[in-house]
Amino acid sequence: MKNKKKAIIVIILICLLLLSVIFSILVAIKNSSINAQGTIGNELELGWRTDEQLAEAEIVQLKNMTEKKRMQTYFSKYLSYMEEGKYEQAYNLLYDEFKQNYFPTIEEYIEYVEKTYPKMLLVNYENMERQGKYFIIDTTITGVNEQGETAKIEQKFIVYEKDYNDFMMSFNVI
Repeated sequence: MKNKKKAIIVIILICLLLLSVIFSILVAIKNSSINAQGTIGNELELGWRTDEQLAEAEIVQLKNMTEKKRMQTYFSKYLSYMEEGKYEQAYNLLYDEFKQNYFPTIEEYIEYVEKTYPKMLLVNYENMERQGKYFIIDTTITGVNEQGETAKIEQKFIVYEKDYNDFMMSFNVI
């Protein structure tokens, strides 16, 4: 009697395991659509895309965004570079003449960023508008500084989009 109960429990567990495997396979098949080039559609989640494919996918996403959302995306990319300590990547997004005037070296830029901004940033978009070929973003940036105090910075950023995912920035230096 006890052996029959154990056998039934084992059979039920095996069935549940098989059902979960089948379900996982079905979900994977559903999420993996084959596109025109014959590649799997969810390669991004699986980590199979080349850098070129990732760049193309990012451009497709950007093309489907409103202008305002694209500018927020560009600005967020810049801020995330700063937060992650990827100063050279953030520096490279700045307009060349702006860098020459305010931060001729990356060391001066890093010093400014570390002195001016808290480590963790929270951005509130106060106003966003196009002025000619430039997009002006008025922000309030808040965060906690190293002393544990709330830091609040009101700053204007200017984004110039040459093409999708090809942009330059500047800002008012405070």
